[in-house]
Amino acid sequence: MAEWLTTAQVAAYLGLILDDTTQARLAPVVGAAAAWVERARPDLDFTATTPVDVHQGAVMYAALLFQQAASPTGMPAYDDLGSYTDPGASMGQVYRLVGARRPVVA
Repeated sequence: MAEWLTTAQVAAYLGLILDDTTQARLAPVVGAAAAWVERARPDLDFTATTPVDVHQGAVMYAALLFQQAASPTGMPAYDDLGSYTDPGASMGQVYRLVGARRPVVA
């Protein structure tokens, strides 16, 4: 797993206590999020300091993956009051922070 993105960082973002069970459940999604960000930003050296915005986007993406895996119907779409929330807006923020889907100049 990437050292620049840890399960402890994602657990803190989600407000979870990082015990052995949470560690085991978070590890695959943190690894997947790190791999996706590294593919999306091949221009960055992830062995050096990762830009703060890219790191925050990776943490948010890992949290979204974790929430999707924890929800039996996929992405959570309703809040405590039963109103609809669009999880797609969160992915838009992840794309912006990571810098994915940038226009390519030919």
